[in-house]
Amino acid sequence: MNLPTHLLSDSPLSPITNVTFSTEPSSLFATATTEGWVVYGVNPLRVISRREFPNSSLRIVLPLAQTNLLFLVGGPPSPLYPPNKVLFWDDKLGKTVAELEFREDVRGLAARRDRLVVVLRRRVLIYVLGEGATGIWREGVYPTTDNPTGELSLPAEILGGVVEARDLTVCLSRSAWSLGVVALATDEGSTLLAFPGRQPGQVQLVRLPPLDSRDSPLPPPPSHDPTTTPFPSVSIILAHTTSLSALSTTPSGSLIATASEKGTLVRIWDPNTSHLVKELRRGTDSAEIFGISFRRDGGAVCVSSDKGTVHVWDLGTAREEKRKSEIENAEYVHLPPSPTRAADPLTHPAHPQRLSPKVQHSETLPPQILLLPLVAL
Repeated sequence: MNLPTHLLSDSPLSPITNVTFSTEPSSLFATATTEGWVVYGVNPLRVISRREFPNSSLRIVLPLAQTNLLFLVGGPPSPLYPPNKVLFWDDKLGKTVAELEFREDVRGLAARRDRLVVVLRRRVLIYVLGEGATGIWREGVYPTTDNPTGELSLPAEILGGVVEARDLTVCLSRSAWSLGVVALATDEGSTLLAFPGRQPGQVQLVRLPPLDSRDSPLPPPPSHDPTTTPFPSVSIILAHTTSLSALSTTPSGSLIATASEKGTLVRIWDPNTSHLVKELRRGTDSAEIFGISFRRDGGAVCVSSDKGTVHVWDLGTAREEKRKSEIENAEYVHLPPSPTRAADPLTHPAHPQRLSPKVQHSETLPPQILLLPLVAL
């Protein structure tokens, strides 16, 4: 008889409910807790920001790299905010400055400098993070299969002694409340967005406009319809025969890793060709995969599960395939980093951050263009 694992200990449970890495790899990570959150910098490890709210828990705290903006979603046991809202927190002002409201709980978030991806149970919504009069507006929506669980995992350098070597990957055990499956490339010039397809086990790939932090997104065209898919799916990968439990990508979007709810295999894919690069066996018995993360260069991947283990694989073959793929797909140009980017995120942002506190979006209203002006501090 298989019984779930039980913790027999008098030690108090950890107040941490989730750990999320910033939109810029190896820059920041944030811990959501039952009493607020803490944002850490890495290399060296240091506290950037700490906010405490007694008996006020959060499910997601996602820092937007090189700004003082945090995306917040409340969660059990005592939600600081409703779990069907995404709050925009300006850490310099010390308050929320905008919010997005939905008819159902938010399952996950992913973000890069110009876009925010919101994961709902059967939909993925894309919002453009504009500046000035452009504001923030909903770019479109993609239907997905049921997406109740999973892990949003991004690369990092250091976390709590699990891995303490520069440019290695950190694999996290699952938080108290799982996140929706989604993966977004965040390097300058990257385009990849990956999320579940309409059938279990499928991965849908979409190419967004290349990320260029030097340019501001344009306003929506007059004929824009926010209820449609803004960009065609370039490919659908038949990754597994059962539902996805974890999905991850490298910062450049050159590789994708997937795992299913069975948890015995981890598969590495080339998103440019949709070809299987490598199949890794975690074990022969079923397991719940907690998270998958790549090393920044795609040369290694790690997977954690409910078996109490962390598996790390060297992807030497995958590296060669990745280089070959980048040569064959040279049309995806990676732009150089912006020379004006600030060195100390949150405290010295290099991107306009502040949103109008008077405007909010709700899915209960008719579709509309959002005008949330961003003003430089």
